[in-house]
Amino acid sequence: MATIYLFLFQVVLLVWRDLRRATEVEPRHPKMAGRLIVVAPGATSYEPGFSFPLYGDTTIGRGPDNSLVLSDGFVSSRHAVLCLRDGRWWLSDLGSRNGSWVNGERVTGEVEVAPGDVITLGEVKLRLAP
Repeated sequence: MATIYLFLFQVVLLVWRDLRRATEVEPRHPKMAGRLIVVAPGATSYEPGFSFPLYGDTTIGRGPDNSLVLSDGFVSSRHAVLCLRDGRWWLSDLGSRNGSWVNGERVTGEVEVAPGDVITLGEVKLRLAP
């Protein structure tokens, strides 16, 4: 009989924990981790100085499924990804036709990007800001 009560107690405890987790309020908007500021818009409709908020991993490209869409003809559909790890930003080219550049240097593999660095994708130039 005690085994049945122990089992029922464990079931009730598990259900109560799941309900408590489900009702915890998550922030509606994650904390902004940085910004990309348009330096040169290329063929996009953005004006120099326009700012894109960054919340973490950001895919960049011409395709609508990217976190940041750049409608420049020299930007690939899935051009690059900007990742935040341990408070530092890293840029990887995703095999784009025209390549990705940081401060005039072509990106091969993954490179660290610091605030103030200029990222060039196609004819678009973006400056990383905190």
